Amino acid sequence: DVHLDPHWLTATTTVMQQDDRIGLVGGKLLYATRPELCNAYGGVTSRIGLGWDGHEGEPHAALDQPIDVLWINSSALLARRSMLLQIGGFDETFFYGYEESDLGWRANVCGWRAVVVPDALAYHRVAESVGLSDSKIVFHYSKNRLRALLKNYGAGRLARRLPGYLLYATTDAFARAPRRSEE
Repeated sequence: DVHLDPHWLTATTTVMQQDDRIGLVGGKLLYATRPELCNAYGGVTSRIGLGWDGHEGEPHAALDQPIDVLWINSSALLARRSMLLQIGGFDETFFYGYEESDLGWRANVCGWRAVVVPDALAYHRVAESVGLSDSKIVFHYSKNRLRALLKNYGAGRLARRLPGYLLYATTDAFARAPRRSEE
C-alpha cells in the first residue's frame, strides 16, 4: 500500500551514510489520495506511552527540515542492519500496533538515532479519516500500547507514569462508543 518516490532510497541512504549512529531513516509519508497532506513525518510517543504519527494531516510543504524522532512509521523505513542485530529487530509479539514505536524506543535507548528527511517521499494508500475498527484490532492496539509502556520504561518511570496511563485507558474504554466493524 506504499509507493516510493524514485529518489526515496537515495535520500535515505545519503543521510544514513553521514552518521554511523543513525539506525533508522524515513521521510514524508504522504496520503496517496491527497499528496499535499502528510500521513506521517516521524512518530511521537507521549509520557504515558501513547503513540501517534507525527505531523499527521499537516501540509507536507511546511516540513522542510530533517528531524530526529523517537520512531518512524514502518510503511517506508530504512533500518541499519547492525542496529537491528543489536536490539533484536522487531518484537514479533506486537501484532498490530506499537511495533514501530517499540523498535524506535529500544534503538534510542541503545544510542541509535532515528531521523526523518523531507526529500524522501512515499505515498501511502490509506484512508484519511479513521472509521470504525474491528474489536480484535482495538484489542491488539490497546494491549500493545500497555505492553510497550511496561517493556520500555524503567521501574521508576513506570511507577510515575502508570497512574496517568491507567486513567487514560479507563476513560478511553468507557467514554467512547464501542469501536467495532459494522455488520
